[in-house]
Amino acid sequence: MSAERIKEKLCKGKGEEIEELSRKIAGIIQKEFSTKLEFDDLVSEIALILFEKRKEFCSRKELNLSFLIISVRNRLIDRYLRRKSFETVSISEKREEEEKPLEERLEASPFNVIALLNAREAVELLKKELTEKEFEILCYRVHSALYKKEENLYLKDKSRNARDKAWSRLRPKVEKLLKEFDFDGEEAGIFGQLLLSECQKRFR
Repeated sequence: MSAERIKEKLCKGKGEEIEELSRKIAGIIQKEFSTKLEFDDLVSEIALILFEKRKEFCSRKELNLSFLIISVRNRLIDRYLRRKSFETVSISEKREEEEKPLEERLEASPFNVIALLNAREAVELLKKELTEKEFEILCYRVHSALYKKEENLYLKDKSRNARDKAWSRLRPKVEKLLKEFDFDGEEAGIFGQLLLSECQKRFR
């Protein structure tokens, strides 16, 4: 794949193009490293890294596959080596069996790469277009929808009635911003979790 084509896929492409690029990188990385991650899970992790660092990568004058592979591999090592969930030894080396990797202790939760990318893009758009107060109102609404029985700490200085009225005023703006995404059930769930993750960073 040429450098020009790689840059076009990453910088101008949609979910399908980024998934295709992620699969190519994942195939190469799996030849170099032994990992307990399933191939599709590895693709998902790589797609997320590409999306997170897309602005940085696309600002480079030259962008080739070798650079992306090294950057993604280093990010994966940084993310998983310390948690023992990514094995960073060569394939010829054997892993000590006493230590169970993290992903063997967690229940698998697979997701669609394109759904994840669409949800991430929606959250980034809302972060850009909503004011701080509007974002907290949205946090309140999403938390209420996902965790009905749990205490909602967003906008806690306002009454329930005032919070609901604030959401009613904001709702048309949010719906307009998200209109092009047309989330299905899976994407909506991923979007909600990603948004609440951002909410916790800002307001907790």
